[in-house]
Formats: sequence, C-alpha cells, structure tokens
Amino acid sequence: MNLQEIDRLTKKYDAGETTLKEEELLRAFLSRPNIPVKFRVYRELFGFYEAAKKEEIPDNNFDDKIIELIKTQDRKSISKAKLRSIFSMVALAASVVIIVGFYFYYQSNRNNLGTYSDPEIAYAKTKKILLAVSENLNTGTKELSNIKEFNNGITELYNISSFSDGMKSLEKISIMDKSKKIIQNKNLKK
Repeated sequence: MNLQEIDRLTKKYDAGETTLKEEELLRAFLSRPNIPVKFRVYRELFGFYEAAKKEEIPDNNFDDKIIELIKTQDRKSISKAKLRSIFSMVALAASVVIIVGFYFYYQSNRNNLGTYSDPEIAYAKTKKILLAVSENLNTGTKELSNIKEFNNGITELYNISSFSDGMKSLEKISIMDKSKKIIQNKNLKK
C-alpha cells in the first residue's frame, strides 16, 4: 500500500468516515516497524485501542464496592475550636504585618515633617488644605441624596407583598370556581 493511500485513509479516519476494513488496513500498516514520522501518532492511537481491548472489565458490583468504601472511610473534619485558633492566628499575623507596614511607612516619611517656622504661614496652609478637604467631602455628599429616592423605591416595592397576599386570595376563588364547574358537570351528566 502506498503512502498516498495511507494519507487518504488517515484523513478519512480523522473525519470518522472509515469502514472497518479500511481501519484494518491502517492497523496493518501501522504495525510495521518502520513507518514515516507523520503516521507515528496514529500508531500510538491504534496501540492504545489494542491495549484497551485487553483490559479487564471490573465486576458488576464494582460501583457498590466503591460506594461502600466511601461510606465506611472516616472523614476528617476540622473542629470549630481548631478553626477559631487558625482564624485568630491569621488575624494576629495580619495585624503584625499592618503594624510593621505602618512603622516602615512612617520611618520613610520622618525626614519630611512639613513644618513651618512661622505660625501664620502654617495656619494659612492648614486652612487652605482643610477647605480643600471640606469641598471634596461636600461633593461626595451631593451624590448621596439619590439614596433617599432609592429607599423610597424600595419602600414602594414592599407594597408588592400585599399584592401577593391578594393573589393568594384569588387562587382560593379560582379553586372554588373549578370545583363549582366540576359539580355542575357532574349534575349535568345525571
């Protein structure tokens, strides 16, 4: 068999269009010792299929045995006390990291204290900075006025629960109508 025919068969195999006879031809070609490199992938694939045919299938009770082993195995669970101790250790470590971070931050900024020798200049600068901070804070509070409208909308949504209560009452009436129709139909049949 020539390489062009094998190439055509491998393309058909990849597309899932080969017959059993064509697959046997491929298997026979791929079992040869010296095949081109581009076909070695198919040799491994067909070799896997051959090995899978030889595997033993577990007995019918295999699933039941696995489930039984899972049920009988002791499960380790972390107690609440152990979780608390782990949590407190993590919290302590985080606190230490934050404190050390603040220490190094302030140590690096220690040289630049931003002090003024003239109290009037210091007062003027402080006043300017505080006014800027105040303006920024007031800008943020303007946006919070929309929250009142949002809360009003949520309050109106609570009224929907009374609508739901009304729907439950209507369901009872609907059931009564259905039972009334059933009774009428039975009376008509008599």
